Amino acid sequence: MKKKLVIFDLDGTLLDTLSDIASTANKVLEELGYKTHDEQSYKSFVGDGAKELVRRAISPVDDEKETQKAFDLFKSYYDNRVDDKTIPFDGVIPMLQELENFCDIAILSNKPHLFTLKEVKKFLSMISFQEVHGQKEELPKKPDPSGVFNILNLLDKSYEEMYFVGDTAVDMKTASASDFRSIGVTWGYQTKQRLLEHGASYIVDTPKEISEIILKK
Repeated sequence: MKKKLVIFDLDGTLLDTLSDIASTANKVLEELGYKTHDEQSYKSFVGDGAKELVRRAISPVDDEKETQKAFDLFKSYYDNRVDDKTIPFDGVIPMLQELENFCDIAILSNKPHLFTLKEVKKFLSMISFQEVHGQKEELPKKPDPSGVFNILNLLDKSYEEMYFVGDTAVDMKTASASDFRSIGVTWGYQTKQRLLEHGASYIVDTPKEISEIILKK
């Protein structure tokens, strides 16, 4: 019997990482003499990977050397404080525990791969993910579907239904490019309207609704 496959985004979908991201980025900005931002502003910076987040944070400066310098500092500082305030969103762990009994589940994030592995090990080690993938140099970032196809190739299975769950337009576009059904979550870093504008198949307000949709309760 064929299973279902569910691929999750990480930041803003499973884990609330905004405070750690914002405080780390602001530390970098202060050190380099740039203007800092309030935490909520970082919601508009996330989704396309850490380097793009840094690039947006130092805008209107548009200099690749400065961006790389800030990015390198960000990685160094974030590596030491990746879990200062990060926590799973309420209801996420029970939802994942229910799904893993009936589905194959995986993670695909635009966060650098080593940070992704570290956070999953720290906060979600009780869950049996088939694959966990962060941003890797050899693969394009979401919304390019290469990461999704890489996971499918590694799993080497056929699925009756496939879902991509995320909180940003990038995730909805990734689902569309991969021919997955998309589930947009409203507790993350972008608005319900933005998720709908980018093709969300479903919108959910609680993690429990994810398992209800996938398991057809």
